[in-house]
Amino acid sequence: MLKNSITIILLIIVLFMCNLENISDHKIEKQVLKNIIPIKKQSTYIGLLEIPKIALKKEIIDINSKDNHVDKNIQTISLEANNYILAAHNGNTANSYFKNLDKLRINDYIYLYYNNKKYTYLLYDIYEVKKLGFIKLKIVNQSIITLITCKKNNNYLQVIYVGILQKEEIN
Repeated sequence: MLKNSITIILLIIVLFMCNLENISDHKIEKQVLKNIIPIKKQSTYIGLLEIPKIALKKEIIDINSKDNHVDKNIQTISLEANNYILAAHNGNTANSYFKNLDKLRINDYIYLYYNNKKYTYLLYDIYEVKKLGFIKLKIVNQSIITLITCKKNNNYLQVIYVGILQKEEIN
């Protein structure tokens, strides 16, 4: 008897649920959809930049991603074999990932995790260039990482941080 009662109750619930789909204005369905938390589509991260001295640990975005822009992420400008070039804002906003680069000094470490490898760089040069919309980088015959940001409190200069590859390890 109890088993039959449970079966009947379940059948009524199923029929009621089926009829909900047929409600013309779908008010209930719309309310249910509003309460579902959307899953934020993740950008394509291809690596990670880490600078322990300034507690920076941030994903590197695919160069072809629509989110590859300094207004959203650390921008990937080049990932060619001997010269990785990255840029980010320097300021007080949430997307100012390079806001503390000015605390770096020559011989500080920069780590790049990319293509299942860990690259260890030693900062060897810091220089300023005029902000012209393009930058002529210094050419060196070594594998380097170049980090580009605006100079703090100056709308006319950019600061370039260059690290030389010290070690490459399988990650």
